[in-house]
Amino acid sequence: MSWLSTLARTYDLNIGRQLDGDDTLTPLYHTTQNAHIVVTVDDKGNFLRARVIIDKKEQNTIIPCTEASAGRAGSKIAPHGLFDKLMYVAGDYQAYVGEEERCGFPQYIDQLKDWCASKYAHPKVTPIYEYLVKKSLMGDLLNNAKLLPVDEAGKVCRDKPKDAEMWPIFKVVASSPTDSLILFECERSGDPYIQLWKDASIQMTWQNFVISLDATPEKTTPICYVTGDLGVMAKNHPKRIRHGADGAKLISSNDSLYFTYRGRFIESEEVCGVSAPVTLKAHSALSWLIKKQGMFVDTSAIIAWGVAVDTASVSPLEDTYEVCKEKDIDNWDSMAVIGTAEGTAQALNKKIMGYKSKVNPEQMVIMMVNESSPGTMSIKYYRELNNSDFLKRIEDWHTHCAWTQFFGKERRFYGAPSPMAVSQVAYGTKCDNKLKRLVTERMLPCILDGSPIPRDLVIACVHKTSNPNALDPWEFSRNLGVTCALYRYSHSERNYAMALEEDRKTRDYLYGRLLAVSDYLEKSALGLTNETTRETNAMKLMQRFMDRPFSTWRTLEMKLAPSRGRLQASRPGLLVKLDKILGHIHCTFVPDDYMLDKPLTGEALLGFYCQRDAFYKKAEEKSDEPTLGTESE
Repeated sequence: MSWLSTLARTYDLNIGRQLDGDDTLTPLYHTTQNAHIVVTVDDKGNFLRARVIIDKKEQNTIIPCTEASAGRAGSKIAPHGLFDKLMYVAGDYQAYVGEEERCGFPQYIDQLKDWCASKYAHPKVTPIYEYLVKKSLMGDLLNNAKLLPVDEAGKVCRDKPKDAEMWPIFKVVASSPTDSLILFECERSGDPYIQLWKDASIQMTWQNFVISLDATPEKTTPICYVTGDLGVMAKNHPKRIRHGADGAKLISSNDSLYFTYRGRFIESEEVCGVSAPVTLKAHSALSWLIKKQGMFVDTSAIIAWGVAVDTASVSPLEDTYEVCKEKDIDNWDSMAVIGTAEGTAQALNKKIMGYKSKVNPEQMVIMMVNESSPGTMSIKYYRELNNSDFLKRIEDWHTHCAWTQFFGKERRFYGAPSPMAVSQVAYGTKCDNKLKRLVTERMLPCILDGSPIPRDLVIACVHKTSNPNALDPWEFSRNLGVTCALYRYSHSERNYAMALEEDRKTRDYLYGRLLAVSDYLEKSALGLTNETTRETNAMKLMQRFMDRPFSTWRTLEMKLAPSRGRLQASRPGLLVKLDKILGHIHCTFVPDDYMLDKPLTGEALLGFYCQRDAFYKKAEEKSDEPTLGTESE
């Protein structure tokens, strides 16, 4: 119940900060839905005009609802307060659609009548009731406004007709025009505010009306499991959490037949009781946060927010480049500070300190929700931390899971990769959204809880990177940086350094260095004849080398003979230096380790990267070195 109480508290602390547009926090007993048609009436209840809502931003609308209608599903009849689908608001619905079709007009008009007859009646709502009670809405839409197409029998077309492009309604309704949700406007002399769905006074009177209905003696006995207070228990919980068309629920109780409530309870109230105001506040706050600052990975919504003060913080899904990037500083990409370990550490620390000075120190919440089955939503991840702990864990992740990352010439940085980048390395650049979502779900505990990175993800990245023949050159450079970062983080007890460790004697690290020397030697020879785009034998045989290093190294040595001949003729000094490095590496091996022909681990990629990086740095320092190309080539 912690997530419910936290979201309800977030609602209470932010309800006074309502803004127009997408930042509006939905009031109690209201929900968001996509509307399709606006009908305008005068203050006498007469039809004036109607139009289709083409603008998608205008379609997303906050409408009055009840507890039952907010969570209605399937064939259940539960009308909203004022705006609803045609089957509810049109008294002549069956006359134009079919007598066999479901119609909720009797329940809708009775509820609207009770509202207009109560002390909470609103002068702009009464004309809507007076118009709808005439049961002429469908006829007006067909004959006067001509918004809905009809067939030869004079019924509304359920499917798209041949001239569908001539009807604007088919541009906004995904299924049938009869599923259109209707909004109402009321034109009154001297009143410029005719859009009823934006009228705060109507929202308030509806809230008071629903609360008055719930405040009956027989409804105020159970205890809310969230607050511990007596109150009206919710029978239905809201849906439309991630977007206006979302039908999945976080709380539902429809297991009322046969194996009742998994064989444990007779009534759903025995499982838990959540009061109607609490569930409405919590779901409204969650929907508002997702819309306002949520991130989507496939169908999963991920949000991080401060409870006391709604201040966006560092996203746990960003890589170090995005975290450190200052969008208000010109030419940040050209600044050298982001390209080094020391510079990145300074930029990251500065960024974290900036957030600490802005956010409230109390509480930070990270939540991930996704549809687990049709109609059912699950919480994939949930953590409550104080802001200092949250920022500390983000900082630790970007500091410890760090390596030089290459995402193109303009985006090279030292730091941690994002979960999205990990999914692309492990499963390919064209991996589907479902895989990206699953990787993100598994990486969140690593980022925020310090959990080990799943071993299969690390192995998948190692295998993918070990086959450069299946990758473009830039992809291999990207994969190498991401894989090294993950492997280094997964084996933090080995204290791998970013720079070349000439005294490290492990078999896999040394074999990785041998492969890098072979690649550099051949590329140096190719550079003499400007063949820098040609692939070296070391890269061609890298996958085989990772599987059988001892036997493959003998093959590589023989293939290096032509390159040795070129360097001997043109650059004998460089060849002597490379032979000395090869000799040193061979001497560092434990003899029995060198003779083993079992597969190498990801440590070989660290040795390969560090040795190759050392060569590139020396080549940059000496202008007389041959042109070797860059990682972007």
